[in-house]
Amino acid sequence: MQEDWREKAEREHAEYEAERAAYRKRREEFQEKLFGSPEPYDWRAPAPVENFDALLAEHAAQLRNAVRQAMGFVLADNIGAKENALAASALTRLIQANIAIAKVLGSRATAKTVHGGAEAKEPQD
Repeated sequence: MQEDWREKAEREHAEYEAERAAYRKRREEFQEKLFGSPEPYDWRAPAPVENFDALLAEHAAQLRNAVRQAMGFVLADNIGAKENALAASALTRLIQANIAIAKVLGSRATAKTVHGGAEAKEPQD
């Protein structure tokens, strides 16, 4: 009888380790697909950007999806006031970032500065 629980514990431990190994493998595959390389150094030092507008458009699309997900969390009925306030704050920052990217993308054709801001028409006081 004592062997039964040991065998069960060993089997459960082996199953757990197999699940963890499978998870790590899936995660490594996902990260390689997401970042384009299995090497973490390459993630921190990506290749130079060739098409900045395309990159900004991609970020805007990703932010749009994040805003939608955050909005769903903010509107959820099953969270407390503190969590709701934190989610609303995060949603506000996401929307602000999305607006900033949209402004840069929208002003690319007439941009005169590095940051995409319009050229001043009159001197400032």
